[in-house]
Amino acid sequence: MLTGRRSQNELAFRVSVSAAIRARLQSVIMLSGIVRIRNIRMHAAEPEFERVPTNSGAIFEHSYIFHFHHLKYVAYIVTVLTMLWVHGVSLAQNSNSKVAAEKLEMFNFEEVIAANPNQITPRKWNWEIKLSPEQSKRRFQIVQETIGKNGPASAFSQVLFTEKDLQKNLGDIVHFKLHTGDENPTVNMNKKGNVGLGVSFSRVGGGYGSSSWIVLPGKIVKSAVREQGLLAKGELILISFESVDSVGNKYTTDLKLAESR
Repeated sequence: MLTGRRSQNELAFRVSVSAAIRARLQSVIMLSGIVRIRNIRMHAAEPEFERVPTNSGAIFEHSYIFHFHHLKYVAYIVTVLTMLWVHGVSLAQNSNSKVAAEKLEMFNFEEVIAANPNQITPRKWNWEIKLSPEQSKRRFQIVQETIGKNGPASAFSQVLFTEKDLQKNLGDIVHFKLHTGDENPTVNMNKKGNVGLGVSFSRVGGGYGSSSWIVLPGKIVKSAVREQGLLAKGELILISFESVDSVGNKYTTDLKLAESR
């Protein structure tokens, strides 16, 4: 009678262990929000019981030692959960990038080789940009941002064209043309060693224009135009310059449309 009751208890224990493992795995997968796996069948590790002699010091006459086998099931669970976690991180990153990037109403770029230096437009790099009505509810500026890449720490920013330049009245559609780039930039702009690039701005349909200067801390060694019209976190980089000053310090300068902070 005692043996039969013990067999029933052991069977009930094995069933409860299997059910607990299956329920735990299913709850984790459902919470991940990535996939739903139904009817997962898992075979719990078969417990083995080894009888301990009564003279071994055991408290009860019939004591048992419990062993776990089939560790491959544990490895399987870890592998599945790891794959789900990696996939979830990837989906989150893609989702964030989609939220951060905004397509513009219009983004036209033209590069002119050997532009006439005696004409204001066109220059070497020319843009026409138009924001959507929803985007135009926010305030924007056109700015220059320079950061030192090595040597003494350096950071320099200036507003080239203000919110008032871009919009005569709050809520007006932001629509403008921008031109910059010279084959022979102005040297010693503001101070010895600086290089200046003229930049001109005009509102489309607004009858307003203005000009300014991009001031670089040294000779331009490289330029890279961004040809995708996407606002990323409120910024649209139009062109990046790499420059070197007289003592070899390197700098990166971005010309960009940026949301006012």
